[in-house]
Amino acid sequence: MRHSRSYQPRGASANRSDYEQLFIRRVHELVKLGYDQLCPNAYATEEETVITGDLAEAIEGILEYPNEDWMRFYSRL
Repeated sequence: MRHSRSYQPRGASANRSDYEQLFIRRVHELVKLGYDQLCPNAYATEEETVITGDLAEAIEGILEYPNEDWMRFYSRL
């Protein structure tokens, strides 16, 4: 069954698309802020799991002491 673009699943918000776009933009911002705290040269020979773990820790640190109000809505859980 095909749906038009205006189709909204039952219980979906009419501004769902706006929230999705904002969520994606803010998650990308958090990832960038996390990467900004890492030293690329230090990871030249590291495994991806080490890089990802350190990136996650950097993002957790950012969220622990948020400098933007919207950050309080994000957590790793």
